[in-house]
Order: sequence, then C-alpha cells, then structure tokens
Amino acid sequence: MKPVRYFRLPIFLLLPVFLLATTLLTNSKRFVTADSVPPLDPHCTDVGPSLPPPSNDWCGCVVGSVYVGGVPRSDVTVTLSFGQESIQYVTTDAYAAEPQFEMDGRLAGAVYGDEVRLSATYRGQTISRTYRALPNPTTFRQQVNLVFPESSGSSPIAKIETISYGVNSVTLRGSGTAQADGATIVGYEWETALNSVVGTDADATFPLSLLTQTQQTVSLRVQDNLGNWSAPVSESLPLHRPLPLSTAPDLHAVDVMTDTAVS
Repeated sequence: MKPVRYFRLPIFLLLPVFLLATTLLTNSKRFVTADSVPPLDPHCTDVGPSLPPPSNDWCGCVVGSVYVGGVPRSDVTVTLSFGQESIQYVTTDAYAAEPQFEMDGRLAGAVYGDEVRLSATYRGQTISRTYRALPNPTTFRQQVNLVFPESSGSSPIAKIETISYGVNSVTLRGSGTAQADGATIVGYEWETALNSVVGTDADATFPLSLLTQTQQTVSLRVQDNLGNWSAPVSESLPLHRPLPLSTAPDLHAVDVMTDTAVS
C-alpha cells in the first residue's frame, strides 16, 4: 500500500487570499443594512441558468458587494450609517442564454416592467426613489448613489425652565428650540455632575442622592431630527435645599406673666 501524499500550497499563494478575506471582514461595518436583516451573501452573483425565477435585487457596493432586501427582493428599505452610500439595482430574468418574452413583448415575469422602490434613512431623514429596468440585456445593473444633504450646522438651543423639590427628589422641566430649517426637537438628555444620565424627556425627576454635596449641578442638552445636539446648559442647585411643608406649622406664643398660651 502506497503512502498518501498531500498537496500543499506555497505560503506565498495563501497570503493574498488571507489579505482579501481580512479586508472584507474589516470593512463589513460600512455596508448598508436592510430592515435590520444582515446581508444574505458576501458577493453579488452573476446571472446563471440555475437562478430562481426573475427577481429584482439590491446590492451594496461600498466594499465588494452585499445583497440587501428580502426574498423576493424588490422594494427595500435601508438604514445608512453614512450620509453618502452607493448600492446597485440588479434585475435578472433567469434566462441567461435567450430571454423569453410574453405575447405583449414584455420579458417573462414582468421584471423589467415592474417599478421597485428604494427608501433610505439616515439620521432621521428618509428619501425614496423609484426605479425600472430597461428590457435589453438579460442582466440590468444601475448604480444608485444615495446622498443625504448635510445638516445646516445650526445647533438647537436648550433651556432649563423650572426646578422644583420634593422630600427626596428634584423635578426639572426643560425645553428646546430648533435652529435648522424645518427641524424639530426630538430628544432630551439630562445629566448630573456625576456624569450620569437621569432623564431623556422634557421633564426629569430623579432622587437627590444622585447629587454630590460639593457639585450639585444638572445639565440639559437637546437634539433635533437632523441629528444636531445643542450645547449643554447647566443649573447649580442650592446646597441647602428648601424642604416642602406637608402641613401648616402650629404657631403659638406663651404669656410669661400668666403662663397661658395665646394662639
């Protein structure tokens, strides 16, 4: 019996493969996401006879190509992590050799006659576009560049309106004014001197134990729907807090001559 010989690839041939895989994994964080569903395949595949019936695909093309969308892939909603991205709209008819047509001249499956919609969201802004392929090649690819307008840079303004005390707590009320065109206030963040977030609404109530004895400061910042945060505004709370009175005090005086109480 002859010994089994194993074929070994030279190390210099394996190095490019390792570097390519490392690059794809390292850059995968920049790919767009679709409906919170991870990419289905690390690469877009060319049309072949083994493909399923006609379909509309969306492929991310930031680094390599990544499928986004469900099955069947047609309309898709994506959430971008950057204000500018490029993806591809890919239409396949699944008949790579010779396209088949319906009696009215349309391709079988009506893929090329169907409109598909792409909706993209970035920092609370949403844009929608509609696409239709042309009935010429068996595979249609169109580069789609998504560019969101940058914010005007006008930051909102935060304001602490009122501060009121309870027995063991303090309640603050704040407001915000948007400065960018068409912007609205959508977020609040209250923070103490201990760098702890104590509220995310316009009103915040938190225990006094969250305040230190030396730095009793609370700050507020607000955010608009374009993603702009305001500069924080702060209020110093008094060291000797006024305690709320649950009942009216019982006031009386004593006549020292007769030793009788006078109300």
